Amino acid sequence: MNAKVKAFPDPHIKDMGGMTLRQYYAAVALPESIREMNAIESYDCMDAVQLAFTYADCMIKYEAEED
Repeated sequence: MNAKVKAFPDPHIKDMGGMTLRQYYAAVALPESIREMNAIESYDCMDAVQLAFTYADCMIKYEAEED
C-alpha cells in the first residue's frame, strides 16, 4: 500500500483532498504514543509524534503484506 493513499478520498475533488492514510493512522495512534511517552517520563512532543508515525508505518506495511 502506498503511504500517500488518502484516508477519506473525495472523488469530486481533483486532488482527492484530505489527509493521507499514514497521517490518519498516526493521528489515531497519537494518544497511545503520548501515554507511552508519559509512562517513561519523556515529555518531548516530538518523541510521541515520531512513535505515532512509526505505528502508522507499521500498519501500512502490514496492510501491504496482506494484499
